[in-house]
Amino acid sequence: MSEYNMTHTGKELDDAIAKVQSGYILPIGDSPTITSNGTHDVKQYANAVVDVKHFASGNISLTAGKDPIAVTGITDQNGETFTPKGFCFALKPTGGASMNYAKGTSNSYCLVACIHTGEEATRIIAWHQNSSGAEASYSVKANPSTGNYSMSSGKFSIQVDNEYYRPIAGNYLWAAWG
Repeated sequence: MSEYNMTHTGKELDDAIAKVQSGYILPIGDSPTITSNGTHDVKQYANAVVDVKHFASGNISLTAGKDPIAVTGITDQNGETFTPKGFCFALKPTGGASMNYAKGTSNSYCLVACIHTGEEATRIIAWHQNSSGAEASYSVKANPSTGNYSMSSGKFSIQVDNEYYRPIAGNYLWAAWG
């Protein structure tokens, strides 16, 4: 026969018996990682690790040469506001014969895309118009360190100091993740 240490008070024993009778489960086992919102049964675990991924996207209309570029009111796929860990945006082409994304003169740059992945430097990409008119050709230029950025709850922004990397007028697609 086993021996038991019976130094508990009557109240402590009554409380323990009440827990067992109400369906108490002793938490054991590894902590699960939860990657989605919702209700999750974790009663058999002492802890649960919550790692919900956030993603949002949309459109923003930008004015030529204006700083900063800012997107506010960001909510994820579940309608929750979050602080982005990274963002990107790119010019949405309009197409057609009159499509010209130059700043207005030949040999000028214009911002068409930006990628920021949190800890890495900002990737600013601009097109350069080599000549004017119908036969214009374009080349891609990238500057990995241009721009001061900010990410906070429900928004991101980037201030681009170099005039050649400021946006041209147009509709941009954006995405943010966290």
